[in-house]
Amino acid sequence: MRRPYLLYLVASLLFAVSPAWAEVVYVDQAAPGTVHDGASWSTAYLTVTGGVAAAASGDEVWVSRGFYTEAPISPGAGVALYGGFTGGETQRGQRNFRANAAVLSGSDGEGVIVTCQYPNIVLDGFTLQNGGPSVDVTSGAATIANNTIYDNGVGVLIESGAADILGNNIAANRAGVAIMSGTATLANNTIADNGEMGVCILGQATLTNNTISANGEDGVGVYSSTATLANNVLAFNGNCGFHVESGASI
Repeated sequence: MRRPYLLYLVASLLFAVSPAWAEVVYVDQAAPGTVHDGASWSTAYLTVTGGVAAAASGDEVWVSRGFYTEAPISPGAGVALYGGFTGGETQRGQRNFRANAAVLSGSDGEGVIVTCQYPNIVLDGFTLQNGGPSVDVTSGAATIANNTIYDNGVGVLIESGAADILGNNIAANRAGVAIMSGTATLANNTIADNGEMGVCILGQATLTNNTISANGEDGVGVYSSTATLANNVLAFNGNCGFHVESGASI
């Protein structure tokens, strides 16, 4: 007679401690109508900052193509931002971020466009331009993937924390990637035509399968830090392809 009650109690406790399902928060600056709650493409938020403010840990913010000038954007812990949608997709894999540019732009070429200061942030499939650093990782951990990052003071700045920088095109910035502290993994990126250094390392970094070329100064500069390089192409950089002051292993 007691078993049904015990089963009910156990089920109730499991339900109480189960995490909420992750949700998609939609952003489309061209969304019609007057209701903009982010619950669907037709009622999408008009701004990325609106979508980010509504997102909880584990949620994904899907951003439709368009030009968004609203820096700084600061995602919370566990929030993933994905760009490159047309505004009708039902699955993330349907997006084409190369054909449908979701541009995150600074307003003056000085300020930060996206600040990452919490764990497990994802920034994937955007064009970032006209920032000081376009992305500034100040703490926590971030995955920065499949973005086009150009015409910024620094393409990606790692002040502290950890970052995975994967499959990006980082070009025509004053400097490409600066790792001041913390750790970074760079893989499958093109880092080219930046006015000064391609990659500056003062923290710890692993570089694999990157093309680092035609930067104004060194392709990769290592300063009192630890760097591991494997299978990279370093070519036609202004000073050295690979400049080491101390601590590098190849």
